[in-house]
Amino acid sequence: MDRKLGRTVSVLAGVMVALGLGACANQERAGNTPRQAAPETRTDLTMDDLAGEWTFDAAEAEAALIEMAEATIAEIADPAQRREARALIPDMTQPAVDALTGTTVTLRPDGTLLSTSVDDQGRREESGGTWTLDAGIVVFSVRTRDRFDGEVSAARVIDADTMEISVVDSGGAGDAPLTLLLRKRP
Repeated sequence: MDRKLGRTVSVLAGVMVALGLGACANQERAGNTPRQAAPETRTDLTMDDLAGEWTFDAAEAEAALIEMAEATIAEIADPAQRREARALIPDMTQPAVDALTGTTVTLRPDGTLLSTSVDDQGRREESGGTWTLDAGIVVFSVRTRDRFDGEVSAARVIDADTMEISVVDSGGAGDAPLTLLLRKRP
């Protein structure tokens, strides 16, 4: 396999691993994506306003993963290898989208949280932790099943029903963060 094609597969696999592990996130969005302009951060909301069950926006997650894959594939010089890499996009992105849409985070007003996800064998996994809100930034600290590993992510509050999280590939496979939306369930 060509180095560029191999890198594309590595980037997509790295993102799936990063999403599955709940990798670190930037506190602020680095820039705007072609999908939408960045809205202002809401700083007037309280923990009571944000308490509830949150999940990833599936359409936004799929668009972001495809956009990232296309940008990486564009660097491949050989047109045949670009076509081959593009053919892999659905198979590489769908597991990540499925994992994201199977993940919920319940934020409680007392600053505790419960994260529920589905592993690659279809088993539900729960992790507890804490969350804080400061100047429109929600910081999540999640414990794994067997230890508190200090895993911290942050999301920017857009409104009482939407947060934006920039996932950074902790494996170093990608250069730019993957920006996703968390939506509060009604």
